Amino acid sequence: MKDLDRHLANLGHLEVEHDLGGLESAVWAEIDARVLRPMPSRIAIALCALAALTASGVGAATAAATAQTSPQSVFAIHPPTAPSTILGG
Repeated sequence: MKDLDRHLANLGHLEVEHDLGGLESAVWAEIDARVLRPMPSRIAIALCALAALTASGVGAATAAATAQTSPQSVFAIHPPTAPSTILGG
């Protein structure tokens, strides 16, 4: 911990310019510049989301169209694989 204490003490002796007079105007200028720049990434993200939704919709529709009904049902009274029939009950 002595190294940490020494580094912190050295930081306290550094001369720092404390003039923050133009900081707020610089921050707002940067914000305004970013707002005015075109954002192609937003368009790309929207197109990717649309493609993913379309693909998942097509996949779900295809799965629903090709689905076959199973002879066993979860709610059947005596399915052949019920634990009571497997255990000989």
